[in-house]
Amino acid sequence: MDDDTHDWQICLLLVTVTAVVTATLVLVVVIMLGAALAFTEGSTIGTPVVAVFDGSRSSADSPTVTVTTSWVGMGVSLLLLSLPFPLWFVAFRRQTSPSPCDK
Repeated sequence: MDDDTHDWQICLLLVTVTAVVTATLVLVVVIMLGAALAFTEGSTIGTPVVAVFDGSRSSADSPTVTVTTSWVGMGVSLLLLSLPFPLWFVAFRRQTSPSPCDK
């Protein structure tokens, strides 16, 4: 294995980790905003596949929110959000790198 291939694998790992962290943070922000909105409005908000936020106001002084999540849905959403960037990186690398046959 030459140094160029090793460097490329390290870059791919870095891109993949960055994409997963970014997707996780996006999901966390969406969940926090949904919970805050359901808490404030006292309404039910559903995020498809990810979570349902059931806000209620039993009395004016104590609004509540119940969050029901699907771990499988969260995993699928995380995968769908984080997958395009590493795939683009691999495709871009293959387009710009010379073929081994050219040497």
